[in-house]
Amino acid sequence: MEGPATDRGINFRSLQRLFELKEQRESEFLYTIEVSLLEIYNEDIKDLLMDPKKACKMKFAIKRDPAKGGQYVPGLTMVQCNSHEDVLALMQHGYQNRSVHGTDMNAHSSRSHWYVQKI
Repeated sequence: MEGPATDRGINFRSLQRLFELKEQRESEFLYTIEVSLLEIYNEDIKDLLMDPKKACKMKFAIKRDPAKGGQYVPGLTMVQCNSHEDVLALMQHGYQNRSVHGTDMNAHSSRSHWYVQKI
């Protein structure tokens, strides 16, 4: 999904394309892109952009919004991003806050799932 720096995966390519479209259409439309990062680890949701000491005290839950046709997590930190590079910097920050523990198969396994929510 992410790929090495020399051959970026779908996550990075789709973000790049999103900002290309935003730039192409900015004479017709006003876009605001906000990003949050969350991790699901041991069935708990963690805000990867929040201070880790505050985040461990928070309880987050996935909610459904029929009006928007999807799910969301109320209370997550949302950061406005104006460029592809802004999102990459946030992702790097989020990587540092992930729960990473070794397993028998992989010494650097995250054992979690993370999601970038874009609006």
